[in-house]
Amino acid sequence: MSDSHDNQHDRKIWNESTSKKVEFENMNDGLLNFCLSYGFKGEDNRPKASKEDMEWLKKVMDSIESDAKLMYSILEKSDKYLTQKSKGEKTEISEEQLKVELNNLEELVESIDNANDFIKMNGQYELGKLLLEIKNEDILFTVWWVLQSIVQNNPIGQRAIYQNDVIMNVLKNQISTLPVGSKVLFKIICFICSFITENEQIQKMVSSSTFVEKYKQILSTGDEKIIDRLNYTLNKFKHKPF
Repeated sequence: MSDSHDNQHDRKIWNESTSKKVEFENMNDGLLNFCLSYGFKGEDNRPKASKEDMEWLKKVMDSIESDAKLMYSILEKSDKYLTQKSKGEKTEISEEQLKVELNNLEELVESIDNANDFIKMNGQYELGKLLLEIKNEDILFTVWWVLQSIVQNNPIGQRAIYQNDVIMNVLKNQISTLPVGSKVLFKIICFICSFITENEQIQKMVSSSTFVEKYKQILSTGDEKIIDRLNYTLNKFKHKPF
């Protein structure tokens, strides 16, 4: 990956990320340098394209938003939203717009490479802040959906989320306080299903009495959708919680 960044926005992100010793998998620079270094050369090693062609290619590449840049931008918008809200200021984006941004984030982190880049950005801390500070049910649902995608078949994501005390404390609180009919609770069960895999430490945590009590409530009073999801989840435990 090249560390030459002519685009100002790229340079800003690169400087901030490298200050944390982060290297993203999917920045554009490597592709741009490959095209400029190899894509336009003939057998005599001379460029086959004009200077104007190369400048055009660079403009095209600079206009492409990499997945890492998109995720970083979403984190910035979320952080600004929470900051403005905490100060009682008018937020630049609405709750509905924030939900749209989080939906976009969920699609991005379905890729394990993107999910791991998101972890490198410490994006899970922003998700923890959202879980703590947001009351909107649709946004909470979407945050748990993002978390579900991060941990799906991804040991790196599972470990990072498990080690985040804020997210784990919110998980324990919401599993005990949310009503059985809550759509957020349904998404939490989906998250747990993706979260446990073969990690016995995680399985032990979500087998504690707080969780078991809620599982029993769901099985006795929940609708068919959440009961089916919970039964599927319980079958993934190495040792059944009850």
